[in-house]
Amino acid sequence: MLVLRLVLVGLCLVYALKNIDLQAFREIVSRYKPWKIAALAGLYALTYLTAAWRLRAIARGRAGFRTALEAHLIGQALNNVLPAKTGEFGKLLHLTNRSRMTFHTGLTIVFWERFFDLNSLLICMMLAMTVFHVHLGGTGLLALLVVLWAMLVQLKLRPELAHWLVNKLPSAKLRRFLGEIHFSIRRDMSPRFLVTIMGLSLAHWCLAVFAMGVGLNWVAGFPLATRAILFVFVCAALGFAVPSTPGSFGVFEAAMVAGLGFLEIPKAEALAIALIIHAVTYIPQTVFGSLVLMKSDLSLRKIRQSAETQV
Repeated sequence: MLVLRLVLVGLCLVYALKNIDLQAFREIVSRYKPWKIAALAGLYALTYLTAAWRLRAIARGRAGFRTALEAHLIGQALNNVLPAKTGEFGKLLHLTNRSRMTFHTGLTIVFWERFFDLNSLLICMMLAMTVFHVHLGGTGLLALLVVLWAMLVQLKLRPELAHWLVNKLPSAKLRRFLGEIHFSIRRDMSPRFLVTIMGLSLAHWCLAVFAMGVGLNWVAGFPLATRAILFVFVCAALGFAVPSTPGSFGVFEAAMVAGLGFLEIPKAEALAIALIIHAVTYIPQTVFGSLVLMKSDLSLRKIRQSAETQV
């Protein structure tokens, strides 16, 4: 799997850098105003707050806003520098350490966060595909979410079926673990909860789309319409979603270059703003998250040990 990821990253880098005029690239980057880049970084920082607000809502008050913000930053920082989405487990441990919740409740919270991100991504993909009549792989994601929603509805309406399946497992530890997860998911599955979290997720993603538009039109000076910005955002989100290296270096840039290239933006200009947007999202998240992690009672060793013992 690691070899495949490295091959993917290598191919993406070749695609993003091929036929780039370095002199023209440097001139493009030098035209960007530092204060505009700083303002863009500040705008992206607002997405930390919306993500934390949603995480707090998913936790149903069991975690305060500050704890949710710290957990989000720790998760993002770890995902930026470590493989295998280690940040999700770091986020989970911070939530359980700082609030009154069990490990299983925290795991359910992280599940809901990722699940609604997938739903938000699907909505954005469908809108982009409808407007531009291009295939972005939305059919596969739609099929996955239909299956997940069907399973969740079955867990809610027919709990006895889930209990029967869990009791068939040979391991008592696994039966107990999945039983607690089942209880946590069923407890959360009320119409009000689902609608609230979906609304907060869409608000969070709309802010991210707006920030992308500011980067493309205000910092880089592209004359892109809202629908074009949404298209590029979906391409970038898919670049982040594809399993690759920590921080999605190379894959994110290739995805943005491809999206902007489809809109007939010159490759050097597309790569320049892709690197800028990646930098203003990656660097602050990693710095702030690392500072929070150092002040917490977590460490990489504790995170790895907990991952081995809890699951």
